[in-house]
Amino acid sequence: ELKKYVKSNVLIKLSKDKLSVELFEIIFPQIKKIKLFSNLNSFAKTKLQEANFIFILSLLIVDEFEMFIIILSKLLFVLLITRLLSIILA
Repeated sequence: ELKKYVKSNVLIKLSKDKLSVELFEIIFPQIKKIKLFSNLNSFAKTKLQEANFIFILSLLIVDEFEMFIIILSKLLFVLLITRLLSIILA
């Protein structure tokens, strides 16, 4: 269900309403950073639609910025290895 919210811009709309944010946090208690999506510019909205769901989920869940950097670096490493393997095996 969460994937539907992220991909359909519902998350952006929910993040702008205080009551919706509170209800969303009750339903999904692991989600800590929904308010990040309340002030996105058009470029960020476009990139959000293109982004990997796991990456977006990590943005929403991680409490500490340092942990976010660790997750981001691991994700980038995996994407790089995947890309290299696809080139080698092609």
